[in-house]
Amino acid sequence: MTLKSIATIILFGTALTACNKSSTEAPPAASATPSASVPLSDEALDQAQIPVKEDFEAQAQTAITDDNLDDQVAQLQTEIENDK
Repeated sequence: MTLKSIATIILFGTALTACNKSSTEAPPAASATPSASVPLSDEALDQAQIPVKEDFEAQAQTAITDDNLDDQVAQLQTEIENDK
């Protein structure tokens, strides 16, 4: 694969992950989520499960294959058109 293909796969994987929110997920409990006005300590931030770029790249590499690339791109295009 070319570098352009890999970059495209990573980009689409990241977008898929960001747009693919499950409506069946329960919202976090109020006690588990700190108030927006209360800053998190450094220790709390270290323990937080905050996704980073590498998490999305790893997921994209496993979710998007040469066989389903066209389907994934079509799905992203549909999502983008529906968001307009």
